[in-house]
Amino acid sequence: MGVRMRVILQDTSTNLFYQGGVEWGLEPATAHDFGSSLNAIDFCLENQFRHGEIVLCFANPIYNIRLSASPEPAARRATSVTRGKHKVH
Repeated sequence: MGVRMRVILQDTSTNLFYQGGVEWGLEPATAHDFGSSLNAIDFCLENQFRHGEIVLCFANPIYNIRLSASPEPAARRATSVTRGKHKVH
């Protein structure tokens, strides 16, 4: 028997999980399963969902993996750093 993984979305500003349609809920067990991370990424891009995470959920939560739903690289999301007289973005 293979390892079962669910792919769900969590809004990190509310901690709610996407249920489908316009519904969000508290329980990850009832969240919409995208079936693959690519499906979840496509959904995030199409719906401009940038303030949350794609969660790869396994039977044992210690193995769960969280990925940013933002299309921007982490370096670009960070506040720009000033070095000398030049601002680095």
